Amino acid sequence: MYVSFLAGCFRSIRFGLEEAHGKGQALQFNWLFEKGAFVLHTDGTFSVNFEEIEGAVESLSTEILTIQAKGDKAAAKSLLLVYGTMTEPLQIAMNKLETVQVPVDIACIFNYTLWRCGHQCLATGILTLLRVLQSANDIDIERGAMEELSAE
Repeated sequence: MYVSFLAGCFRSIRFGLEEAHGKGQALQFNWLFEKGAFVLHTDGTFSVNFEEIEGAVESLSTEILTIQAKGDKAAAKSLLLVYGTMTEPLQIAMNKLETVQVPVDIACIFNYTLWRCGHQCLATGILTLLRVLQSANDIDIERGAMEELSAE
């Protein structure tokens, strides 16, 4: 779980610290890194220190929940100013992701012909199901299958 979270931090931060998710992930990453829960190795890779991660997460949770409970706007602002920044370890990770050309996000490209075919297959399947139900006298296609199904 923590390894996936670490990878997710890098993904969100790549959208920029101007975005709320990016700044929030930077805050979490930097706090956990400072507490020794995330480790930067000499080859530029990161790992999770499983001996430290739970205590670090607990301390961050305590900090955030205390700020929320008190409604302490100044403390919230300070936390973001200190930890919601592009630190050297984060910059190393961002540079490495850029160097190996990992996409920030995936752009889906749809083939309209395949999409249309898929919908036609779905419609054919639904029509077949309706005919089976009609033969069992459960519905009358002529009166409208949806009308019959919604009446039940």
